[in-house]
Amino acid sequence: MNKKQLLSALFVVGGLQLAAQPGSGIKTGANTVWIPEVELSANYSDNIDTRASSVGEAATGEDSYFESLFALTLRHMGGENNQVYGRGFWSYQAYQDNSELDAPEYGVTLGTVVSSRSGRSTVKLEGLAQHAVDDSITRASFGEEDASLEPLEAAVDRVKRDEFGGYAFYDQAISRLLGIALKYGYTDVDYEQDFNQDKILQDFSVQLYHQSTPKVRSYLETEYNIEENDSLRDDANTIAALGGFIYEVTSKVNLDLAVGFEQYDRKELVGEDFDENGFKFRLTGTWFPTPKLIVSASGDNGFESGASAGSARETTGLVASVIHQSSQELSQTLMASYTLDDYLADVTTPEGLIDEETETLYFLYRLDYTTPKSWLKLFFTASYEDGSSEIPNNSYNTTEVGIGLSASY
Repeated sequence: MNKKQLLSALFVVGGLQLAAQPGSGIKTGANTVWIPEVELSANYSDNIDTRASSVGEAATGEDSYFESLFALTLRHMGGENNQVYGRGFWSYQAYQDNSELDAPEYGVTLGTVVSSRSGRSTVKLEGLAQHAVDDSITRASFGEEDASLEPLEAAVDRVKRDEFGGYAFYDQAISRLLGIALKYGYTDVDYEQDFNQDKILQDFSVQLYHQSTPKVRSYLETEYNIEENDSLRDDANTIAALGGFIYEVTSKVNLDLAVGFEQYDRKELVGEDFDENGFKFRLTGTWFPTPKLIVSASGDNGFESGASAGSARETTGLVASVIHQSSQELSQTLMASYTLDDYLADVTTPEGLIDEETETLYFLYRLDYTTPKSWLKLFFTASYEDGSSEIPNNSYNTTEVGIGLSASY
């Protein structure tokens, strides 16, 4: 799970649980609301080159940047059993000293949720199109003879990509206690840089669940994932089988835990093939000690690949967060995450082949202040990230601070 995904899950989901967003939006009809949003911030980083060492050189470089975000959210109720939602956004980062890093991100999401009158079945459909920019390059090799890295003029070059995709979800109650859930996801990733590899990802899952007790839902789930790109002789695939439960421990504590087995098969066009398997887990826990406090933790593991050849890896991620509504005006957030990436292929460096394994620690603090004008918020953020690598001079740490304002009608 990358940094942007962590922040999205933390502030969107957690924030909505604690307090409603200010403003009621612009109504166009009895059941349709449009919510415009603006967020502006000034930020400073003491190292903008994280995870981006060029051939044998340590990553370093401080800079400040201005970030802007403009978004429009749609909420439409088409009756008791039909919802339509959407969101479009455009954001931009402008750096003071490294203007070559200035880049926009933009995208649109549109979806619908339809439930039967009886509530025994639910259908969700969602589509997504976006242009995204990663904070750093995805390295495959730093060997001087590696021609695939020639286009990288600086250690801070970013990975830019266009993504198109969506998912379909269907949940059907078979009986009073038994049900089945089906999900299919599709993502087409087109990288801007030629040395990165475009790919198509497809995800299938089937879950059979049983309401064992009023507070426990147990389930069996199987997942099948396919990756298609030009660096493979054949499609890479992952098969997983898990058993788990969702448990309402108390009215204030919820737990979702699943464990199982995963098999990963990948046949590279150049280089070695991989046939890996191992233990798989997925965990989500939430605790509401008071109406103003949320404590949550989550974790999972699995196999994935990045933008470049040789980036296939087994990854494990853990996240913990605390969100506190300190007063009517103040909200505080503290988050910590840990990511372990074990690369399947050895990495070529000027020092020779290295069995690469990276560990990343990330800490974030955020303070939100709602002004007397409830539609306007001020915020402060501070973060620290520490990444360790087996590659000489490729470990790093970075500290960032930022102040900003957000407005939502």
